[in-house]
Amino acid sequence: MIVGKLLGEKMKVLSKAYQDSLAKAGATAGETLNCIRTIRLFACGENLQISSYEDELENVYKIGRKRAIVSGGYGFVIGLAVQCAIVGSLLVGTFLVVGGKMELG
Repeated sequence: MIVGKLLGEKMKVLSKAYQDSLAKAGATAGETLNCIRTIRLFACGENLQISSYEDELENVYKIGRKRAIVSGGYGFVIGLAVQCAIVGSLLVGTFLVVGGKMELG
């Protein structure tokens, strides 16, 4: 359960970073589109803005990838805990039946 809590906290942090990164990339795209005439006046302005937006998207991708890995680990830990609880219940029931403390049915 401690691992699940730690992964949950990490997921929370990464989700916030992911949303912030997406917002920043969207803001970069919005600023570029709003000022497209000014950007085109400068010879290297358009390429500079494209490069800036690509950098933002690369950051979004990296954070999203980390988030996906943590999410998969979190799902694995939760699934493992559920399966262990089921197997544990079955084992306890089996030992109680074999020991004669509980009857079938």
